[in-house]
Amino acid sequence: MSKNYRLVYMLAVRDSQGQFDPLVEHGEFVNRAAAKEYIADKKFDTDIHLIRKEVSLFYDRKLVDKED
Repeated sequence: MSKNYRLVYMLAVRDSQGQFDPLVEHGEFVNRAAAKEYIADKKFDTDIHLIRKEVSLFYDRKLVDKED
């Protein structure tokens, strides 16, 4: 498995064109089980879908130098 990306799961609703719109207020989950556990005791006004998102990791810059 590559260290340059990871998979996360999000909750989403389906819009009128059939596209999935992520519900960003609920955040990302590390696996399906975590998402299912999160929604277990919650009520929603609409159908909720689980979507998988690939997150790419890119190096930006070094923030701290190692202390000797």
